[in-house]
Amino acid sequence: MSEIAPFIIKIKPYLTQSIVLSEVMSIKLVVPSTHMLIPYALEKISAGFPSPAQDYVDKALDMNEHLIKNATSTFIVKVASLSMLNAGIDIDDELIVDRSLDAKHGDIVVALID
Repeated sequence: MSEIAPFIIKIKPYLTQSIVLSEVMSIKLVVPSTHMLIPYALEKISAGFPSPAQDYVDKALDMNEHLIKNATSTFIVKVASLSMLNAGIDIDDELIVDRSLDAKHGDIVVALID
């Protein structure tokens, strides 16, 4: 067993857990016609926030383009428990879920358990 031990991978508890629907407060459908444009600054920064004096905006980003790949299978859920707190998911967080994606090892998933 000692020869195998160095090769054992420790899987963190939050990577093996699933969010179940009983831990979800509400489910909202994504409306792809809703646009949320966020200004995209021209200059890059090293850290922190851009200067309040910075008035140069290159373009606006549509968050639908960046967060939603398949609108018909995407919905938003609001979290109702602390079971995923170690993974950075807290109560009242809203999660964007695309059920058309295949889960891979290490992914955090929303699961319905009967």
